[in-house]
Amino acid sequence: MSKNFQVFRSSAGSGKTYTLSLSFIALALQGGRFGYADYYRKILAITFTNKAAAEMKERVLEYLDTLSKQEDKDGILDWLLEKTDLKKEDIFKRSAVVHKHILHHYADLGISTIDKFTYKIVRTFASDLGLAHNFDLEMDSYKIIQPVVALLLGKMSNSGGDLSNALVNFAMQKAEDGKSTNIERDLEEFSMQLFKEEVAAFTDGKILTVKQCMQVKKDLQLDKERITLAVEDLADRVCVFFDVNGLTKDHFLRGTFYKYFTENVGCKEDKKWNPTDALLRNMANNVWYADGKTDEIKDLVDGLKPNLNQFFTEIMNLLTEYNSVKAILKNIHSIAVLNELMSEIRAFKKENNIVQISELNQKLHNVVTEEPSSSFIYERLGERYNHYLIDEFQDTSLLQWQNILPLITDSLDYGKSLVVGDGKQSIYRWRGGEVEQFSQLPKIYKGEDLLFKKDWESKLESHFESDNLLNNLIISFLKIQNHCFLMIFLIFMIIRNRKVIFQKKVVMYVLSFLVIKNMILKN
Repeated sequence: MSKNFQVFRSSAGSGKTYTLSLSFIALALQGGRFGYADYYRKILAITFTNKAAAEMKERVLEYLDTLSKQEDKDGILDWLLEKTDLKKEDIFKRSAVVHKHILHHYADLGISTIDKFTYKIVRTFASDLGLAHNFDLEMDSYKIIQPVVALLLGKMSNSGGDLSNALVNFAMQKAEDGKSTNIERDLEEFSMQLFKEEVAAFTDGKILTVKQCMQVKKDLQLDKERITLAVEDLADRVCVFFDVNGLTKDHFLRGTFYKYFTENVGCKEDKKWNPTDALLRNMANNVWYADGKTDEIKDLVDGLKPNLNQFFTEIMNLLTEYNSVKAILKNIHSIAVLNELMSEIRAFKKENNIVQISELNQKLHNVVTEEPSSSFIYERLGERYNHYLIDEFQDTSLLQWQNILPLITDSLDYGKSLVVGDGKQSIYRWRGGEVEQFSQLPKIYKGEDLLFKKDWESKLESHFESDNLLNNLIISFLKIQNHCFLMIFLIFMIIRNRKVIFQKKVVMYVLSFLVIKNMILKN
């Protein structure tokens, strides 16, 4: 079976754009069953930014134009001769045909950002996703956040009210935490979190009003009082148990367990209710007393262990509930403001018929990942891609990758797909990009909820092939007869990558120099 899923681990200056551009050209020139003139329509190259997409389009057209004139540039002819089964004359001839066809059908050149491709798919699924066919896509979150925050602040009243009180308490909480009291800026920064992919799963549900949040606050305060009484009651019961059974601090290692329940649990300072690290270690390791204690003390404690363990389990359960309630109460006004922001954002987007790109990814994910085959997607798009070339994969978000997985896995049986990335250059984690997704290929990272994960993962693994662009580049130069030029090149690569060199790179450079040295000495 041919390995149609290739993953290239690249580094800065290793020729990612060069490789992707030539891979696009090689696939286009080889063509398919029905010829090669318009086969480029079966290839989709996905980049991360508009600038990168424009550069790749320019590079592809430039190289095709050069080859159509029977000229060579940047070693592209040798690269194509090695990677394809075409002869030089065929490459020149086909390049001229493909170049001309692209110029006459430029809109069909499939090189775009992943967001544009997502938008293209969503347009075909608008009705399935509950979207109006004339919706506007907004890429800049700030253009939504700014008017929404202004509307929210405009609802504040001098006479008070639930919203006004919540905003005031929100500002006061920020001040207590030593942060800025600039409400407008804080609300804008607060709102930015709502548009992150990983947050979407928690913001799609029912939204509470400020009034409802204040009612939750009252209920939680009652819960806090109930738990406090339960803790005090537990402390009293444990003390009685100690007295009845003749237990003192001398029966326990450093008296820790005894003092915890007699002095800390149930006191007015709830901070003391939390057990010390030493006590937690003793309980985890089943250590109750010192080895030097008498057998009488050991037997007494051993016989009462079930009761003592039960007391400790009970206090830990109460503390878990108490600390949770306390944490929510501390942030209840922030939660109220957050809910009001979500409500205002939903209303603003609905009124202006706006959909955000992060929202599209989530909506598309809910539809696409429930289907075992991509055929229904192609039917909607009206076109089928046989090859996918993905650049900067380390910055691709989980949803973006999982949304196109059905397309890629479906195409591997009859076409080659290429993924290029550099984990060291992952800078878009704030947009949902996770470098672990790239490093774990062909495994599907965080894909436990995918209905067809096993099928897709099996397809990726059966076609998987990994390589390193920098190694390939050096090997190509080793074939050059000009040894002096080769040595200059390697020195340049070491200087260029000095800030990101790892142990493997150092070894590779040293070995390369040894090879060069031997070549020069032999000649």
